[in-house]
Amino acid sequence: GVAFVGDSITEDGDWDALFPGLVTRNYGISGDTTVGLDNRLVQVAAARPGKAFLLIGTNDLNNDLRAPAAVIANYERLVDRFARELPQTRLYIQAVLPREAHNAAGVIEVNEGLRRIAGARNIAYVDIYTPFVVEGGVLDPAVTNDQLHLSAAGYARWRDVIAPFVLSP
Repeated sequence: GVAFVGDSITEDGDWDALFPGLVTRNYGISGDTTVGLDNRLVQVAAARPGKAFLLIGTNDLNNDLRAPAAVIANYERLVDRFARELPQTRLYIQAVLPREAHNAAGVIEVNEGLRRIAGARNIAYVDIYTPFVVEGGVLDPAVTNDQLHLSAAGYARWRDVIAPFVLSP
């Protein structure tokens, strides 16, 4: 099946409804960070999904918990673990979504790092940032009520962006 791995943004997605007919697993946990995911990756590994869509890092940046460079380094470790522990799983690194204006620079820096990691390891990088960002580097108000979590319209937009990757053989 397809695993969606991340924090509350992932957790709040009704992946079965967004992708009817597919076997999906939701490994999103509210408040999770790159460190937290590293600590629980064994859960994902045990499921042996055919594909895994990774979206994590926004909580690392929140309130300057971790610098962008630390988030990028943590992603490198996560990607290496995916390669070792889930060699048959096709990994998709999704860009961190935009947030409030004060987080804009950090999100951009992390996403540049994620793009580099994906390119260096020949992993798909899925730019979900660009379809969601508006002027000032913030999350499009049409898809959120709190500048972080997505509304139904936001999940529909996300689905439309990732559908070609989710549905490809």
